[in-house]
Amino acid sequence: MISKIEIGAQSLDILLAEKRPIALVADKGVETVARYWAEKLQGQLFLLPGGEKIKTRKTKEQLEEALFHNRFGRDTLLVAMGGGALLDLAGFVAATYLRGISTIYIPTTLLAMVDASIGGKTGINTKEGKNLLGTISHPEAILIDPLFLETLPKAEYANGIAEMLKLGLVWDKTIWERLIRGERGEELIGACVAGKCAVVEKDPQEKGLRRILNFGHTIGHALEWQSGYSMAHGRAVALGCVVESRLSAELGYLNPLDADAISEGFASLGFALKLPSIRPFFWDALSLDKKGVGKKERYVLIDQIGHALPFEGAFCTPIPKEVVQRALSDAIALLHNSFFV
Repeated sequence: MISKIEIGAQSLDILLAEKRPIALVADKGVETVARYWAEKLQGQLFLLPGGEKIKTRKTKEQLEEALFHNRFGRDTLLVAMGGGALLDLAGFVAATYLRGISTIYIPTTLLAMVDASIGGKTGINTKEGKNLLGTISHPEAILIDPLFLETLPKAEYANGIAEMLKLGLVWDKTIWERLIRGERGEELIGACVAGKCAVVEKDPQEKGLRRILNFGHTIGHALEWQSGYSMAHGRAVALGCVVESRLSAELGYLNPLDADAISEGFASLGFALKLPSIRPFFWDALSLDKKGVGKKERYVLIDQIGHALPFEGAFCTPIPKEVVQRALSDAIALLHNSFFV
């Protein structure tokens, strides 16, 4: 079930009608706004640092203990205000605390607005890989105020652009084209929100079509994991999209000129496309990718910009390791010795 989504400068005003006890879990990066809303709603504020490193069993337990200590019951509304990592963690806590309490998401980064807040995925990371523990649990509402983007650091903004570009590559070519032309703003955010909602509505449990949203993420998540999450998510997704486009071309599905155009597109928007050295445990992370079956990782592939291959409804396919290695080698050679970098 897709949540109610409000986009606009007054979207948060919906909270003013709330009568339930409120636990506001917020990213320290938006502490001033969070304190204002906690006071306005007479709620209890719980501040957490942002970033992927908070998505751990330890942090989840600490937040749960804080909720227990403050005697929050089943009637609690947990309001999560922050970036994608915080929403993933807070949503997972809400889904399991007292067997489930209500949530409302207030995404404060572009990545969270167009991707992480939508679709009900929650989760934390483990030493084996990213997002390997979690639930699919939808918030009651998602309140998107683009004013948060006015103070968003450039690197954080790029994380969102990468996810928007990915959506353009697998679902709607016009989104890719509008971004490459330099278009930005609330209308384009709305188009991306609508695109992701359309995919999720067709496949809420990720049994088929929804897997296309993982394009670039099989490689990207493994790159993030091998870096200890020091690599920015946007850069990892950009690199993943470039490599998996090369993989699509390597297997004869995608015109190599389109693969070049994809590399050029990411590079033109400032993404650093040099691949780091691939370490042995990179392959361990790939083997735990959630699309895998029978211990074989599967990849989303495209045959043109804006269209993912269906593979008889699976929307992903297993690829031999040697083919992936060859595509990675080709991408490393290209990206380290070309004008794309």
